[in-house]
Amino acid sequence: RASFIAIMPTASLEEVDCEFITRSASGAVTHHSRAPARVIDAPAFDAKVCQKSDSFKLVDDDSVSRASRALAAFRDAALGTGALTAMRDTARAPRVAMAWHARREILAYVDDGGRCVQRDFERANDADTTEHATLRHRAHGRAMDMAWRPAHGRALAMCGPNGVCTWTRERRGARASSAVASETGALSPIDAAKVRALADRTTSGTVSGYRWRLTVYNTRGAHEAGPAEPPGGTTPAERVRWSPDGRFLVAVSRATRVMHVWDVATGSYTPLGADAAGVIDVQFSMCGGYALAARAGEGFHLWRVDGWTRARWSTNGREITAISWGRVRGATGHDDTPVALLAVRGTTTLSAVHVAARDASADVAAHVLPLELPEMTALHTDAGDAARGDGVGASASSSESEVDIVDMAWDASSSRLALALRGGAFHGAVAVYATRATHIVSGSLIGYFDHRSEGGNESDGLVAGARVPACAVRISTPRARDHGKLSASLAVAFANGDVSRVPMTFADPERASSAS
Repeated sequence: RASFIAIMPTASLEEVDCEFITRSASGAVTHHSRAPARVIDAPAFDAKVCQKSDSFKLVDDDSVSRASRALAAFRDAALGTGALTAMRDTARAPRVAMAWHARREILAYVDDGGRCVQRDFERANDADTTEHATLRHRAHGRAMDMAWRPAHGRALAMCGPNGVCTWTRERRGARASSAVASETGALSPIDAAKVRALADRTTSGTVSGYRWRLTVYNTRGAHEAGPAEPPGGTTPAERVRWSPDGRFLVAVSRATRVMHVWDVATGSYTPLGADAAGVIDVQFSMCGGYALAARAGEGFHLWRVDGWTRARWSTNGREITAISWGRVRGATGHDDTPVALLAVRGTTTLSAVHVAARDASADVAAHVLPLELPEMTALHTDAGDAARGDGVGASASSSESEVDIVDMAWDASSSRLALALRGGAFHGAVAVYATRATHIVSGSLIGYFDHRSEGGNESDGLVAGARVPACAVRISTPRARDHGKLSASLAVAFANGDVSRVPMTFADPERASSAS
């Protein structure tokens, strides 16, 4: 049975102005300047709370076997020729459901028991509000992805093999009596501590609560959750996204050749983009005018949302593993252009898709430029020797193995980029970059951090002291601080179910561009 265990880390890790700072339990502060081969340990704020990834076994860095590399080469060759286009590649693209709230420091994730847990870091220091909201229903028992609704932040969408659904928080007229939905979809009583955790203090000082309403989406529209399955059954999906204005809910799957689109206001359903291959991911630009959909096996479509028109680009036979949107600032600082960063299988060179203005010849146009990250390129060659010099074990077989970026997060200010790595000397680590987005995108490495297993567990394949592979990275919405600074939080989910949070403080690019 999965359990929720809150622990106090012995040390904390924070990124401040292009360097990592560790603070021990005794208060000692250590500054870690940029060093390409140095890996800093990030303690978990919660242990064994997120979904475990059965595809990863925690082993020492020097124990990558020849058999696993040969199997990976065979798999990639089959995917490249299209022989295995319907296969879900969990070893390279782990699915961990985790999402930051659009406006607050609230992190939602799914534990091994299939429950949706919401942790509020803004109120974490308040002894009366240390409980978490916990939501449970069979509709998201095996959730693979989730996303908060940007417009008002009171709705959380989830998807998986059991379908697509949304939890919507509604104010109750009386004191709240529940925050947990039972298997039938009806509300059931819970203890007073969780009620206080979800209560909201109104202007009069009285305490009122909320209830959570579950809505199930399928090809027949939107349905209130109940004891029976809704008409039309379920719509399995691997990724779920909201449009920035909160109007559209979009879900995609490798096994489905269309994008499922729902108009939330009316509940109407529209299938888009019938194609020969499935869609493995979709992301909206921050302006809401464009959506980039990655195709299973190879290539992507760039959609113009106002008319749902699209154009296709090739990725030279490589499948996209991660997408993240940002913006490029022009010379005046007021002519921002949407840009999407893409990571593809088998290379650490990112592609920057710069959206171009509509012209007479094309309704959807873009320029694709390579984004070279020298430190990532070096992982294929001499990173193994550099890592051994810093005390991080890496064998020749590990440094020669294929290096992938399995997940990526770019903050809304286009200032910080986090990459979850697989393969090579930094297998399982997270690289953090400071990015500049003036005319074109460029990046400068801040450093790497990872998470180590604290104890051995033979049944889970755990080895004490081994690096735990990072499965998912998410960056919260930056918030303004004093002296022209922004603050955000980087959340990382690891293969053993641990979750780490790294607070980040950096300069506001808007202030910097106006000052220059």
